[in-house]
Amino acid sequence: MASTKKVHVCYEFNFTYRFPSLNEWYSGKHWRIRSNQKDVLKKYFFGHIAELITNKVHLIEFEIEMEYNNRIDTDNNIPCIKIFVDTLRAYGIIANDSGKFFKSLRITYNNKLKNNESNIKLKGVLK
Repeated sequence: MASTKKVHVCYEFNFTYRFPSLNEWYSGKHWRIRSNQKDVLKKYFFGHIAELITNKVHLIEFEIEMEYNNRIDTDNNIPCIKIFVDTLRAYGIIANDSGKFFKSLRITYNNKLKNNESNIKLKGVLK
């Protein structure tokens, strides 16, 4: 019986951008404003992803680690992650963001980063 060896990959992204907080998104803003912010961020992420991941890859499982330095509470950095993952899906890197594929998320404050700087590690297993 032939065994299939899993191939693990890690992509590291660095962003300097003032991401919206979860509180900002749901503090009475009209859905169109959130939708426009989401579109702008998807284009921003898409450019970074296309620059780093030049070959077509498809991950059968993945996890994300984010380090950030901004004035947003750790749990309020979720819009950044959500839009990043949605962009991965739109790019075809992941099938979806269900628990079957998206295994873990870790968000950590790092005061050694510049103001509004974030590092996102995408770790996964290739199909």
